[in-house]
Amino acid sequence: MRKRSRPSKSSSYDAIWRLSFGSVSAQVVADAINAQGIEIGKADVLLDEGIRELGDYTIVIKVSGDVKANLKLKVTKKED
Repeated sequence: MRKRSRPSKSSSYDAIWRLSFGSVSAQVVADAINAQGIEIGKADVLLDEGIRELGDYTIVIKVSGDVKANLKLKVTKKED
C-alpha cells in the first residue's frame, strides 16, 4: 500500500457506501479508500465475504507487512 499523504497515528477515516443491492466487496472498499487519496489494493482489505446488510462495521486493512489497521465502515441505503 502506498500513501499519498501520511496521516497522524490518531487519524481515522470515515466512509459511507450506499448499498442498493448486492454486497460491499473488498474491491468496493479499496476503490473508496483510493478515492480518498490512499493507494491500496483489493488484497489489502481483509474481508472474508461481502457485506450484505446495512449497518456499522469494523474491517481490517493490511498496511504493510504484519501491520494492520481497523477501518470503521458505515453501509447505508441508497437515497433516490
